[in-house]
Parts: sequence; structure tokens; C-alpha cells
Amino acid sequence: VSIFEPGSSSPLCTFKGETYCNALSKDGRYLIYNSDPHGKVFLGQVDTGQYVPLVEQEEEEIAYVEISPDNKYVAVGAVDALKLITLEEGRVKQSSDLETMTCPHHQTSLCFSPDGTRLLFMRPGEAFLYDVEQGAKIHTFTEPSRFLTADEEREEDMVSGVLHQTTEVAGRFTDSFKETPRLSGAFSAAGNHVITMAAGKVLRVWDAKSGAMLHAIETELPEKRNAEGCINNLWKCSENGAWAFAYNADHFAEGTLWEVGTGRLVQRMLLPEGTIEDVAVADNGTALYFHVEKDIHVVPVR
Repeated sequence: VSIFEPGSSSPLCTFKGETYCNALSKDGRYLIYNSDPHGKVFLGQVDTGQYVPLVEQEEEEIAYVEISPDNKYVAVGAVDALKLITLEEGRVKQSSDLETMTCPHHQTSLCFSPDGTRLLFMRPGEAFLYDVEQGAKIHTFTEPSRFLTADEEREEDMVSGVLHQTTEVAGRFTDSFKETPRLSGAFSAAGNHVITMAAGKVLRVWDAKSGAMLHAIETELPEKRNAEGCINNLWKCSENGAWAFAYNADHFAEGTLWEVGTGRLVQRMLLPEGTIEDVAVADNGTALYFHVEKDIHVVPVR
């Protein structure tokens, strides 16, 4: 993996090997990466190109990594635990387990609060807020909604196929045949609110101090499958947590931009044509940036 400065075609540094999950620090000084799904996790220094191992156990599978804004902590979602690593001058000072788990696929994402003192860890239907300085869990945020399975499994025999079709139809009428959604999350710029997002359908804003839900935003995106049998309803939140964009990557519906703090619908819009790889929302809510195939489309917000 190579790190570039904006406007330059020459990399600042290059770290050998493929990266299966990585995180770049806010100030661009450090890169957290692992060279294969079951490999070690490294802390690379961008200015020198040097790196040191953070997680030594090569047999562990790594799902997610994240570094705090102040570069004091690294969170690593491994096969058996959520690990918190304390750094001091780019070196490992301490490592501890915040949460144990049975399967890395139960993890969905990680993010630190803007001041780096809290960590949000998400898995299907639940998000956990930790005080990283104390190593203690503060709150659990639960998503009650259930949705159709996002990725449809291809059945190999007739009986399984009929059973799947039956549950698919039943899921249109009752939540009993739906699944708990994968969550993504964010913090407000002040760190006083936690944001959880589920399946492009529901966004909830929580009070980080009390753990109470403040309000929810619900979209009208369809649970419609594409030719591969997938439902691609997605959320994208601005980095400061002020705005959120809900869209269907298969162009089955208009996208909607929301003001997170108030729950106000700002704008509906058609999506750029082509395969949407990713979306970014401007911190001031004035523009959306679509990565469509090999191009970047900038769409102003009225």
C-alpha cells in the first residue's frame, strides 16, 4: 500500500504486501494495516516508512482496525476479542481486551469519538460505547428493526430453494422471517451524540451521556434485490456526523440527504449513472461526492 500527498504522483512511502483492513490516522502520520486476513497487524510511520507489529498472533483473523484522532489508541477487531492497544510515541505501551466474541463476522465497524476518549463498536443489532481510558463499557444501543437478508444465498437443491422463497415472501409481511441488520456508526462533532445506521433504512441518534435515544430517521428505500440477489440500501454520514445520505446502489430509488441533528429531510436526488463504488458527504452539507467507476461526481446540494 502506498501513501500519497494530494496533487503528487510520487508516494510518500510504500508498505509491502496487500492490506485487507487498514486505517490512516487523522494527521496522516500513521497507517494501521495487516498484510493478510490471518496476518499480523502493523503500525507504519508514514514519514519514515518504518513499521512495528501491534498484534503478534498470526492465527487470528482481523476484521476491523481503527486509530484514535490523538494517535493514543488503536482498536483491533480480531477473531476472539475487541482489542485496545495504547500507544506511546508510536510504540505499543499496553494491550487489553475490551470485548470477547465468537466470530469476526459478527463485527460490523469501529469508530472513536472526536476527542479519542470513547470507542463505538458495532455488530448486528447492537452498538457498544466504551470509555477507552477506563476500559469500561458505558452503554449498549440496540436496534429493534429487522430487515430481509441483504445477501441472498444461492440454494443448491429444490427443497432449499422452495424454503428460501417461502421465507422471502413471508418476510414481506412479518418480521419473524427477517434478520437483525448490520450497523455502522458515527459521533457528532462535539462527541455528545452517537449515531447508528441500519441497512439504509433507519438512522438513530442517541445521547452519549445518558444512552437515551433522541430521535430516529426512517427512509423509504425498497427492499428490492438486484440480479445477484443482493439488497444494496446504504447510509453515508459526513465525517462530523451532521449530515447523512441514504441511497440504493442499484438505482432503485432516489437518494435522500438528511440533517442528522434535527431529522430534517434536506433533499431528494437522482443518483449518477453507473456503478457507485462509494459516497462522501461534505461536512457543511453543501455537496455529495460519488465515486462512480473511474470517475468522481460532485453533486451540489440546493
